[in-house]
Amino acid sequence: SAPNKYALNKARLELWTDIKKAFGVRLEQAKIFKPLRLELEALPDIFAQPSPEESFATGLSNEFRFDNFIRGHSNESAFIAAKAVATQYQNYSNPLMIYGAAGLGKSHLLHAIGNEMRARGLKKVLYISGEAFSQEVVAMIFRPNNHFNGSYEFHHKFHSLDALLIDDIQLISKKERSQFELFNIYNHLILNKKQIVFASDKHPSALINIEERLTSRFSHGVTVNVERPDVETRIAILKHKAGELNFDLPNYVAVDIANNANTRNVRDLEGELRTLYMAY
Repeated sequence: SAPNKYALNKARLELWTDIKKAFGVRLEQAKIFKPLRLELEALPDIFAQPSPEESFATGLSNEFRFDNFIRGHSNESAFIAAKAVATQYQNYSNPLMIYGAAGLGKSHLLHAIGNEMRARGLKKVLYISGEAFSQEVVAMIFRPNNHFNGSYEFHHKFHSLDALLIDDIQLISKKERSQFELFNIYNHLILNKKQIVFASDKHPSALINIEERLTSRFSHGVTVNVERPDVETRIAILKHKAGELNFDLPNYVAVDIANNANTRNVRDLEGELRTLYMAY
């Protein structure tokens, strides 16, 4: 079976062309082939492309936007680069790589980029984790019944994107087929001037068990770091998150949490805040 009507009609047309070449004019005169000829030639949308309005799962969360990202010295360069990509994607260096330890806002920035692009009219913007990308590669390879369908759908999905945002790209480590597919997708999108953004827990040069031809491409455009927020930024994050919870967080409590050695990243801050909120 074909993955969609466009692929089915295209396959029918190619088959009909091959049959006519093989049998020549005799085929036109053979009544036994007449029903097939009429069915194929009667198809009005043989070259119809899939509708641009077809449903498309972006993977984006509306919760993460630029307007609710707390900026500070530790993430300023990453914020500026992300905003530039989202608003000037046709004139910005490609790809953008954002790296840093877990829980520092990299995923927030990727979602914010995607949401801003969508707001500016780009239809096919995909956010996906490195692990989820590898799972899609595996599903393509082991798709039941028809491998061709799985391969067609996979490549059509990624090759037709306006922007590809891959989080935790380090998770494709040791996954050779995933790296092979990403290499080809990368080249296709870059060639067609489509935006790519990666996020990783470390600098591309420090990634292990990922092919050099990929890691060199990760840092081909702009590479920015997100660091642990300073005390002032941690306090601002706590106050902002408390506001989202409608929780009146005293300043001295925010300072105490922000100075706690256990609050190493934004997730730790949120965890401390929610624990305190639940206790009230």
